[in-house]
Amino acid sequence: MAIPTLSNLAPFNFGGTGFKTIDANSSTGKITIDLSDSENNFILNARNGNNNYLFFTGISSAEYGKSGTCFLVNGGSSTEWLSSCFYNGTTNETYTPGGSVPGIPPSGANKVSMLTYFINNSGDIYINVVNDWQAHPAP
Repeated sequence: MAIPTLSNLAPFNFGGTGFKTIDANSSTGKITIDLSDSENNFILNARNGNNNYLFFTGISSAEYGKSGTCFLVNGGSSTEWLSSCFYNGTTNETYTPGGSVPGIPPSGANKVSMLTYFINNSGDIYINVVNDWQAHPAP
């Protein structure tokens, strides 16, 4: 027996697997994520410098319910992200809690931020960002 959901969202789409690596455009800092790719998860390499941002494309009804994880890897000690860095290339909205965006970990180069996303049944993208993942210190 299936358990019904208590919302109007499409069923979760867990079909994609694996990780795809995407590098920022070295001139603009734009990182294009095509959500119609078979992968759900992405490793995103920022350029060392200002104005890195994400650009979501490839959203159609086939992607409704899709969710995944992006690891944003800082390119260097001066890596920065635009405060309004989420665009999806359509009229659909991109939502973040409290306007959260990828940050710059205090220790700089090669630290990561983790971004999770979910696409609802209208093609809107819901994003949560956790910054500054580092190794837990020994007790």
